[in-house]
Amino acid sequence: MRKETTWKKLDADEQAAVIDAKSANTVLAKNTSMIKRPVIEGGQQILVGFDEIEYASILK
Repeated sequence: MRKETTWKKLDADEQAAVIDAKSANTVLAKNTSMIKRPVIEGGQQILVGFDEIEYASILK
């Protein structure tokens, strides 16, 4: 995450505020372009990355 252009554009206070998973999730929710590989949990399956066909079958 810290190598991303979007991360580098955040001001120092925003970067310093990322100290744990909860604060990282807050920053990622506001800056979704920083998320490279989505992880989707659907029932008993977990998808990593993007596959339109698999998404459609799990997220019915």
